[in-house]
Amino acid sequence: MKKNYIHICIQLCFSMLITLILVKSCYSNTHQIKGLTKARLSTSECKLIKDPLGASCIPLQPQRIIALDQTMMAALLALDLKPIAATQPNMAGSIIPKLVQKAEGIVSLGKDSQPNIGKMVQLKPDLILGFFISDEEYKLFSQIAPTIRLNYIQTAWRDALLRIAKITDKSGQAQKILEQYQQRIQELRAVVNNQLAKTTVSISRFYAGKQVSEFRTKYSFPDSLLTEVGIRLPEI
Repeated sequence: MKKNYIHICIQLCFSMLITLILVKSCYSNTHQIKGLTKARLSTSECKLIKDPLGASCIPLQPQRIIALDQTMMAALLALDLKPIAATQPNMAGSIIPKLVQKAEGIVSLGKDSQPNIGKMVQLKPDLILGFFISDEEYKLFSQIAPTIRLNYIQTAWRDALLRIAKITDKSGQAQKILEQYQQRIQELRAVVNNQLAKTTVSISRFYAGKQVSEFRTKYSFPDSLLTEVGIRLPEI
């Protein structure tokens, strides 16, 4: 009986010690992350940017941006801003290999649903951007660097691009992109009117190995582009 009592006491003490170590470690990491962010922002000029989850003071010209989805990464690359790191889609493959040199050197943070927090801290970003950040992730990422979550509607991609450009001081570049895009639309419209006036196009997407398919509507990004060009979409 006495031996069992001593054994139980030892187990309890050991459990309490492990818990104390874990708690201390978590507190230390959180304190370190907060200290890193505050120290960096206190020595740099910044501007206040509001988003649906709050407000962040970000550098006037951020240099070390993390993109938390590849839609954001593509927008940044279009603005001649190469993010230092980006996540990868949960089901589809990364588009980084298709972009070749333009995306060379971008560090992978793992899947969208579970980015590597330790790697994010090590990279010392000065801005974190994403379209699909949860409330809990926002609170966590904001301890690493100023974090902005933007709304994204597929047919309103221009608004998203202009918003990103304003945040990153690239409004001039965004306007240039939109002008080039509009010129290209006019060129393609001429081709469609001459050669494809009676053509109807449907867009589908299939994820390899996931048995998941997507059938796009006129409210999706790719179908909205076809509509602008003048290609007809099926009603169903």
